[in-house]
Amino acid sequence: MNRSILLGAALAALALPGAAGAGASAGASVNAASAAKGEPFSVRFTVVSEGGKPVIVKRFRFYNLPITCDQGDFLLNSRIGGQIPVEDKHFAATATHDDPPSEARLTGRFVSPGKVKGRVKATGTYAGPSGDVTNCTGSRRYTAT
Repeated sequence: MNRSILLGAALAALALPGAAGAGASAGASVNAASAAKGEPFSVRFTVVSEGGKPVIVKRFRFYNLPITCDQGDFLLNSRIGGQIPVEDKHFAATATHDDPPSEARLTGRFVSPGKVKGRVKATGTYAGPSGDVTNCTGSRRYTAT
């Protein structure tokens, strides 16, 4: 039996750079850091299960990832398209965009039924509110329940 559940998460701590695997498509938007008005970093995604075990993560999105760029501090919102396979309770994906060049990486691990820990990392150039923002980096850990 296939079953999908939606998981959401809040900021846990600053992350270190992480490894990523499967490729996927991405879409992103950048806002000035002051635009969040107290909104924390968060992730949302859907888990498809078979026989009570997670097999696919899809519709992965993250919101308000703090990034530092040559032009200052910004918040990045992005989505990772496609289906990300879950193998031995772990999943990973890298999404790249050519114009402007950017990359988003994500990892996750099911630590118990309905709970995922992972990290999101973004690097590159993004279309900002007043033109491209360049040489950006940002990373955060998350816990989703």
